[in-house]
Amino acid sequence: MTDVLKRKYQEKINFIKKIFDFGDVERPAYVISPGIAIDYDDFSEAYLNSQLQLSNQLDEIKMHENLRIEDDYIPMLMPWFGGVIEIVEAFGGEVQWYKKDNPKILPIIENIKDVMKLKKPNIRKGLLGNLLERTKYFQEETNFKYPIGLSVHMSPLEIIFALMDTTKLIFAMIDKPKLVHNLLEIATETFIDFVEEQKKVSKDLNLGFSLCSTGIYIPNGYGILLNADSMINLSPELNDEFSIPYLNILSEKYGGIFLHSCGNFEHLIDSLKNIKNLRGIDFGASETSYEKIVENFTGKAVIAPHLGFNRRIKFSSLEDFTNYIVKNKKMNTGNYFQIQDINSLGYENNLNKKISSFRCTNLSIKEIKKIEKFLKSN
Repeated sequence: MTDVLKRKYQEKINFIKKIFDFGDVERPAYVISPGIAIDYDDFSEAYLNSQLQLSNQLDEIKMHENLRIEDDYIPMLMPWFGGVIEIVEAFGGEVQWYKKDNPKILPIIENIKDVMKLKKPNIRKGLLGNLLERTKYFQEETNFKYPIGLSVHMSPLEIIFALMDTTKLIFAMIDKPKLVHNLLEIATETFIDFVEEQKKVSKDLNLGFSLCSTGIYIPNGYGILLNADSMINLSPELNDEFSIPYLNILSEKYGGIFLHSCGNFEHLIDSLKNIKNLRGIDFGASETSYEKIVENFTGKAVIAPHLGFNRRIKFSSLEDFTNYIVKNKKMNTGNYFQIQDINSLGYENNLNKKISSFRCTNLSIKEIKKIEKFLKSN
């Protein structure tokens, strides 16, 4: 981040540090994400075209600034290919690109015994290598103005669930646990290899998440954001054995874990307490009960709810969602609200329209200002 930009956002960065430190604050931290609206004839271009991807992200930053939203937004750039396919492709998977859908990649491990032949991939080749080159491109094109958000957020567990069919993998955890641990070790090492390499090529790497102008901004030394969506498939006992130890390896290396999961993981709340230095939980409050997270983690981890798929626990609008989380918080500090919709509202059942549009919310300026005012006063 350039000195000029750093001065502009330093007050916000200092405030976010207070939130992470559970300091005395008058309000929670929050980010309101207006996003941008673009319809693609070929959605794969949003991933494959480096120039278009950079342009879109710069437009998001400009949109946020033009609306003069007075929140805790810190601009970042994030080279990416969807966040799931890159490491699987590095292990030999073949990516399928679509014009009206997100890219997909099939599992490559048929039998857990195949792990004995699996080798750690070269992270400087394929899509992972492309991410490193794109990191350089993003920085050079913007004269190193913005920090780079980490491009791969898959936890070791998430990686192996992408490498192998879910049902087969769970059976393997019971029947061949040693081989599953071997796979997790390879996944953990590969993840660390990539993070360390991206840190080398990035002048200013932030280990948070910047897609669709959402935050999460993690101050330097305050941990790393990891995706753990697949943990919802596990019992607490399996999660303790096959997920927690590897999260703790990464927690010790990077100063903590800020865990993301979109699904309903209420059955794992006690298991998550075994994570060393759990910095925060980024979760879908329409799937996992916000009240239960508040009850168990207030004052212990930063609570960062967002609007998820809006199915299990439903909200009529982002304003309704905002009122709900503010009403049910126990204290201001340690809360980092994401006022955004990337999954559910405003598209009814028109999935193709949602997928082919690059937009985080459908809020009008009037609605944004109303939510902003409410957050400030509560």
